[in-house]
Amino acid sequence: MRDLLVEQFHYPIESILILAGRSAWGLIGFYFSGHGLRQRDLNGDEVDGFDETICPADFQTNGMIFDDDINEPIVRPLIPGVTLHAIFDSCHSGTVLDLPYAYNISTILQVLFISSRNILTP
Repeated sequence: MRDLLVEQFHYPIESILILAGRSAWGLIGFYFSGHGLRQRDLNGDEVDGFDETICPADFQTNGMIFDDDINEPIVRPLIPGVTLHAIFDSCHSGTVLDLPYAYNISTILQVLFISSRNILTP
């Protein structure tokens, strides 16, 4: 990911820091590309009854990482003024951060289509 940002998008290399914790800066990036699964929710905090998980390279021996375990160290500590850009390239990733809302591209596209149709019609 660092190489993509530097070589393709010309980010200065000194502006990229790979972290294993929190950042005091105003922008944090998180990237995961791999497998994602769903598991039965055992603590009752999921509306659909399933926790979303990501599967790191060693998940068969060390287990999956659950959405609750992603939300707690990454989302909850965010302070006002800090923006998190998270990219999950995996199955079941739409709600893997356990945010209080979800983005629905179908609804957005439908609203945009209706709006543009109303603009174009007299």
